[in-house]
Amino acid sequence: QGCFSLIDALLKPKEGWGLGPPCCPLPPATPRDALQERLQRFAGAAQTDLGCVFWGGGAAVLGTPRWGALPAADSAPLRALLPPPPGGALGAGPAARDVPVFLPNSSPKVPHRLLLLRLVPGVGVALLCGPRPSLQHLLTQLVPQFWGPVLEQLRGCARPCAPPLPPEVLG
Repeated sequence: QGCFSLIDALLKPKEGWGLGPPCCPLPPATPRDALQERLQRFAGAAQTDLGCVFWGGGAAVLGTPRWGALPAADSAPLRALLPPPPGGALGAGPAARDVPVFLPNSSPKVPHRLLLLRLVPGVGVALLCGPRPSLQHLLTQLVPQFWGPVLEQLRGCARPCAPPLPPEVLG
């Protein structure tokens, strides 16, 4: 039963593993350029150029240029892992996960680290890194430095993604 939601996500028509878009539209009133610049500076400080911001259930809404250029075979497993960590895992601060991932094309034998950080409920950031930085450094130094000033703005923009159900089912 623990795998059912992953299997469902992989099999969704036009949204499943490797079939969905790498990024979905940003929620209205979100400052795209400022968010893009902040993401790129954050990724650079974390010694990577692979990162994305995701909303709701894990749809990437904004990525670094290199994240957007990943081949479909590499981006598909990453999209399947993007749902944010559960809230409250680290008290009032952001929840986080550090997941080893093999990329079928780019790195089939050496794992990268997929760092998933929940900034506010419904909004997270993901980085694909090597052995550095540590998750502790991200949480105590880089997240407060880069995302702390805009947490309230992100909270105001956050909205749950619409469920993938036809309107007649939703009522």
